[in-house]
Amino acid sequence: MEQHSLTPWDIVGHHEIQEKSDPGDEFMATLRFLIGTAALEGKVSRDLVFDENESDTEYFLLVGDYLRARVSEERLARWKEYVGYGVLIRQLGDYEQSRKRNIVR
Repeated sequence: MEQHSLTPWDIVGHHEIQEKSDPGDEFMATLRFLIGTAALEGKVSRDLVFDENESDTEYFLLVGDYLRARVSEERLARWKEYVGYGVLIRQLGDYEQSRKRNIVR
């Protein structure tokens, strides 16, 4: 990603181009989710993952919206539970709220 300045959305699975069944919607959502968490931890450049005009939470919401558009609500719910999506979204929301309070003070 760094060598070619690719974002997580520039990395695509076969099925996103040719409508094959591999590697699958959940796989690509998980890959993008993990790249986002790696950026939060400083293991991947934040500039490659997060838009400077959006919050970190918005990136993860986009990952969820991507999967919501491609799979059933049941599969989406299982995926969210599997990767800990809801927990991360809540933690990011709490973090962003505390940052806003500290900036205002």
